[in-house]
Amino acid sequence: MRTTVLLLLLLINTPLFADYPLEIIELKGRTPDEVIPILRPHLANGDSISGMNNQLFLRTSPENLHEIRALLSRIDIPPRRLLLSVRQSQQRFSRSEETSHAIDTPIGGHVNEFIERPVEERDIRLRSLKADSEDQLAQTSAIQTIEGSPAFIAIGRSLPVTRYRRYRDRDYRDYQNQAEARSISTGFYALPRVNGEHVTVRITPLMEFPGRTPGSFELMHASTLVTGELGQWIRLGGAEEGQSRQRSGLSFYTESDRGRVETLWLMVEEIR
Repeated sequence: MRTTVLLLLLLINTPLFADYPLEIIELKGRTPDEVIPILRPHLANGDSISGMNNQLFLRTSPENLHEIRALLSRIDIPPRRLLLSVRQSQQRFSRSEETSHAIDTPIGGHVNEFIERPVEERDIRLRSLKADSEDQLAQTSAIQTIEGSPAFIAIGRSLPVTRYRRYRDRDYRDYQNQAEARSISTGFYALPRVNGEHVTVRITPLMEFPGRTPGSFELMHASTLVTGELGQWIRLGGAEEGQSRQRSGLSFYTESDRGRVETLWLMVEEIR
């Protein structure tokens, strides 16, 4: 009996059952919800960890406490302040070419008959016109965010929307209210992550458009991942539209091309 009591006293005095003091650690840049999942695997059986209001409450051995403080020094870093710049560029181009010829010499008593003759002869007139034009437009906007927090870049517009409401009177007549304007959200969410001078951005486009039934709207979204370097433009995508026409006859030939190219760029910079 004495031996059993002695063994129990020895076990109670061992570190395994020790009542470690409560340690309160102030976090500098991360929240408890962010660091607790990282620290929990480093705790021993019987240790406890919780957090609230940018503070960690920890019970563990001095050895584990030293290891956890060293780990916190690497992960408890204030998130970087970032500047997201979005540039929309549009290039419009047009090209036209017209070639015509005429022969003034009558042949066989008939005027305005056309034959193939050398260009050097004076009675043949050639006309060739060419025109090229190109316009470039660019618009840049910027928004601030912090690393790990999404930023929404929107291009909004208002559309007239007719909403239907039914009222009944004694004759059971229906009435329709007036149309009203509603904002349509179009843009994308950008969630940046920075590793050194390298940045990874998750892009989630968002497009809202009128539905099939009056007053309804449909939502379309997707997600993609782009990478690049801090301070450099990253191409997100673009669209190209073009039109070509050709006309020809006995004495003329015309050709015209016109179109536009739109490109969307994103640049992430660190605000120091």
